[in-house]
Amino acid sequence: MKKKLSKNRNTSELQEIKNDFTFDLLAESFFRNKKDGNELQVITDRTCDDLDFDDLFCFVDRTKSKVGQQFLYDRLRRIPEVSYYTESKQNIINRILEDEAFRGRIVRSLTKLDNHNNYHIPTLFQEKCKTTPKWFFAIKYLVFATILLICLSFIFPVLIFVLAPLVFVNVLIHLWNKNNISIYINSLPQLVTLCNVAETLAKESIFDSINPNIKDSISIISRLKTKIRFFIINNESHNEIAQAMIVTVELLVELIKMLFLIEPLLFLSIAKKLERSKGDIENLFNYVGEIDTLYSVAALKGTNKNICEPKITQNNSITVKKLRHPLMINCIENDMTLNGKSMLLTGSNMSGKTTFIRAIGINTLTAFTLNTCFAESFELPQMRLSTVIRISDDLIGNKSYYFEEVEAMKEVLESSKSKQRSLIILDEIFKGTNTIERISVAKAVLSYLSSHNNIVFASTHDMELVDMLKQEYNLCHFSEQVSQNKIIFDYKLKTGCSTTRNAIKILEINGYPTKIVNEANEIAGTISKGSLTI
Repeated sequence: MKKKLSKNRNTSELQEIKNDFTFDLLAESFFRNKKDGNELQVITDRTCDDLDFDDLFCFVDRTKSKVGQQFLYDRLRRIPEVSYYTESKQNIINRILEDEAFRGRIVRSLTKLDNHNNYHIPTLFQEKCKTTPKWFFAIKYLVFATILLICLSFIFPVLIFVLAPLVFVNVLIHLWNKNNISIYINSLPQLVTLCNVAETLAKESIFDSINPNIKDSISIISRLKTKIRFFIINNESHNEIAQAMIVTVELLVELIKMLFLIEPLLFLSIAKKLERSKGDIENLFNYVGEIDTLYSVAALKGTNKNICEPKITQNNSITVKKLRHPLMINCIENDMTLNGKSMLLTGSNMSGKTTFIRAIGINTLTAFTLNTCFAESFELPQMRLSTVIRISDDLIGNKSYYFEEVEAMKEVLESSKSKQRSLIILDEIFKGTNTIERISVAKAVLSYLSSHNNIVFASTHDMELVDMLKQEYNLCHFSEQVSQNKIIFDYKLKTGCSTTRNAIKILEINGYPTKIVNEANEIAGTISKGSLTI
């Protein structure tokens, strides 16, 4: 039985939400360059856009380091074949929530990696190290000659004229090397911090299950720390005098490094070892990132009500109680059960259809990636996730709205052929064409998708489509009430097909000319009676 959390525990760390997000670095630095593994699916950019992924990430991210932030981002973009969250990881989450002293130690360690330069650490194990040119072996001889000439010049001053061009060559090589190692200036110093943080976290025995061999990787990287520190430049100081002294010392050190080619010699040694130690660097990154992600999940659960762990079943059904959209303030909760069928959703404009299907998609994503749902309970099978919600013209690519829809739906159809079932979320598909062809194509596509062991959530305004699919889909709707020239929505999911419309009423409420409103109502009535075809 899980322990009851103390009401008096200090949750200040858990409640902190970041406002510092650099998504280009978050995505490009680790996720984009990571090789696909055994995951069931990598979430596409289109689905991310459909589900407001960036906003979702900002909401769920409680990580304390840039390493953990990158790891969490990657975690949210990959649906695993088997849940990441083993019993041992759940124990870590519970320990973080229940043990304030333990939580404090974790936070103090992780925050040491909150510098933006930590976004560059993945380059050390995802990119090939710089190769040294064939002539690089001559550096040792240049250094030896420089030292020898300096010593002899005290006896034979004329040798200074020989030393001068040699120093000039050394300066050129030093500057060339500076440019060569520029990509490591941000990442190498952070590797030292990463190693130190991993070493501190490894003292907590509860983290042994994350990587039982992490101490071997820590030991290997620790041997590089002394050489790496030589590249660290730290200009921080508490006052101007100390700052000036540090700058003077650094200039002197830089002169010595330039004269004796210390950086090229050290980098040659480090580069070879970095190339051999890529796996160990990645181990440290994943180890710290996993711990920070577990902390983030714990913080999310500790500061939000009505959060549950999903139940993954083998049935082709979804059951959810008190489902909510996590990004909606005071969101109306809904219950829903689908057993062997998909859902066709109807309802007036602004009644809540799109928000509801997005909530289904978001909760499905967090169920598989964070073992967390924003509901009282959520039961679902293991599934892939495909969406077509937000479509727009591609003016640069010279593609119309309809063509964009066609391409998006083709991706969904290809994905649906997988042996693994998919959850497919569609919002008013094929809006970019005429009514007859829209209904015809939509019916064919929806029938095809539901017959391939998928679970489909589709919204529509087309009542003709509802009539065609009522035997294949469960019909549900959202509705509203019109009172005193106002439209009131309850945002509650109801069974059956919607019988209300509000598009013309919205025109009237917003002050459209009476002539337009009356004519629109007259034409709508004629069409409804069948006197006018479309």
